[in-house]
Amino acid sequence: MLQRFSERLDPWRLVDAEEVIEGEIPQASMPRLASVVIPGEERVAFIVRFGRDDKRRGVLSTEISADLTVICQRCLQPMRLKLELGSHLALVEGFAEAEQLPDDLDPLLLDEDGLIVIRDQIEEELLLAIPTAPKHDEDCQLRVDDSELRQEPGSQAQEKENPFAVLASLRSSKPDN
Repeated sequence: MLQRFSERLDPWRLVDAEEVIEGEIPQASMPRLASVVIPGEERVAFIVRFGRDDKRRGVLSTEISADLTVICQRCLQPMRLKLELGSHLALVEGFAEAEQLPDDLDPLLLDEDGLIVIRDQIEEELLLAIPTAPKHDEDCQLRVDDSELRQEPGSQAQEKENPFAVLASLRSSKPDN
């Protein structure tokens, strides 16, 4: 098991050796993630296992654990988002190869040098897992003032003048042609 590893890795060497890489990455080192979470000192834990499947394809599986802080889109207050993720990816060198994969494998397209960057892959998995509009479950701090929704008939809120009343009066006073 590799605890320390270089930035760019040769996945084929790791597949042949059936390596396991385990570690933590500071959230701050992932610039695309920083655009959707509140920056902090949190670290993202991960395990990446390299190997071959029954068809002898180079594959890797990931386990990622992250505790991020995002903005609740209901109350606009910070909230903790705990993510436990896993994925199974096949190493591919082109789009044609990716289209031939079975449904249970997602493609991991290698760069032009045939290398991968583990941090980029983990960041991508996190970005895909964060909800588009994260919200607190039930304990949201939003305080809805629903007193306006429960107005009694004839109250002041219901007696507001219709903004289109002027148009209606113009229409009724228009001479017939």
